[in-house]
Amino acid sequence: GYINLTGIDYCPAAIELAKQILEKEGFSLSIRLQVEDFLRPSSDLSGFDIGFDKGTFDAVSLDPENAVEKREQFVTCLKHVLKPEGFFIITSCNWTKEELLHHFREVTSRSSSTEHPAFLY
Repeated sequence: GYINLTGIDYCPAAIELAKQILEKEGFSLSIRLQVEDFLRPSSDLSGFDIGFDKGTFDAVSLDPENAVEKREQFVTCLKHVLKPEGFFIITSCNWTKEELLHHFREVTSRSSSTEHPAFLY
């Protein structure tokens, strides 16, 4: 299995809930959880082999004030937390694959995707 796993959220209540769930499921010793604002990461949030985002980039992209700046800040912070050869996995319901590749072009030149059912409006 994987070791040295870290989960972050800027909301202390979300971290506490996650800790309770991990303890109930028997994973409390294998995953470190910490309160972090990804757009203002602490110095110890760095050197990761893999980063996974399932909504933070989408959320900052919808910020009614400074959305472009927040997206750029997200990419800058991602470069800080990942190792140079690190991988970034993202799920997004707001951006196409091509748009995501454009946003994260400074982070990686490698990409792949999975096909999945899509909703069309």
